[in-house]
Amino acid sequence: MIRYSSAGIRNCGHDAINEFKLLVKEAHKRGIEVVMDVVFNHTVEGNDKGPILSFRGVDNSVYYMLAPKGEFYNYSGCGNTFNCNHPVVRQFIVDCLRYWVTEMHVDGFRFDLASIMTRGSSLWDSVNVYGIPIEGDLLTTGTPLRSPPLIDLISNDPILRGVKLIAEAWDTGGLYQVGIFPHWGIWSEWNGKYRDIVRQFIKGTDGFAGAFAECLCGSPNLYQGVPMISMGDEYGHTKGGNNNTYCHDNDVNLCTLLISGTLLTHECESLGLSDFPTADRLQWHGHAPGLPDWSDKSRFVAFTLIDSVKGEIYVAFNASHLPVIISLPKRPGYRWEPLVDTSKPEPFDFLSSDLPAKEIAIKQYAPFLDANLYPMLSYSSIILLLSPDENA
Repeated sequence: MIRYSSAGIRNCGHDAINEFKLLVKEAHKRGIEVVMDVVFNHTVEGNDKGPILSFRGVDNSVYYMLAPKGEFYNYSGCGNTFNCNHPVVRQFIVDCLRYWVTEMHVDGFRFDLASIMTRGSSLWDSVNVYGIPIEGDLLTTGTPLRSPPLIDLISNDPILRGVKLIAEAWDTGGLYQVGIFPHWGIWSEWNGKYRDIVRQFIKGTDGFAGAFAECLCGSPNLYQGVPMISMGDEYGHTKGGNNNTYCHDNDVNLCTLLISGTLLTHECESLGLSDFPTADRLQWHGHAPGLPDWSDKSRFVAFTLIDSVKGEIYVAFNASHLPVIISLPKRPGYRWEPLVDTSKPEPFDFLSSDLPAKEIAIKQYAPFLDANLYPMLSYSSIILLLSPDENA
């Protein structure tokens, strides 16, 4: 998107390239990795009635999945499907990825509709793809492959196997591979089940409290999963009902405090575990400490995590339409203090250390915190931290 560059098309676009390199360099200086969202599942050329802009004019039958009479397979939902496992096409994809790593120094890629990259190419035959015949090879165009040549090539490439590879493990043709994407031990997956369950619970749908808690633990029923944080309509960072805001260069996609909040994961050792949390450090709660409610009608989930840096953190989600006063776990010599409360107006929803009125805001909670209680409004979440009780 060259329009994001201040240089525009000056110097044939080379200045824009240098700007992007500088962006990545400055991000790295601040400990921020840059992961590119890439779309190798379709192009803008549409279906068989679409325009001839690039690949169709070069070699239509090579770059697209075609039926015998020339119709376009549409596993992307955009009119055509890139013929990813054709030898020419997969080499093109690998060359593109290598360029962004070696020249632009990005740290990895998120592959849109990555399941398309596991489908057999049109004009499939094992000699064409693997170089050798395979007995009983009767695959038709678009058949899911157990060992897709493109995924194999990327996974074993000396440059690409060292970066982050994240698959959106489904496509619009019905192929759903969350938890079973062919990963060669190095791919991660876009956890669509996590997204769907979290949204169901947060909006107050009954029957999701237990599944939501499982998601919070990293989806151990599927794999080790660190969720990407980019909140939308759930609460706090509304997108006005738009679930696909890729083309908006405005405040719909801007979230500075949320990014600042992710720095808490660096400060809290317990939020960056390399394994699933166990009962040694994790305790579930309900409206009262130690009494979680996993019933189908439950819309409240809370937990505490022992943390070697912060001591302990308390996190709670009230997905009910009703407010509730919760009892907090007693910790002699310490008291709970709020860090995040999504029910509060900005900037008091995030009591960052540099908030000028932070102490005044905390004092407003004092009557409840003195009694080891906390008032939660409907459809809100909180994060509390332990601090020494000066009055103890």
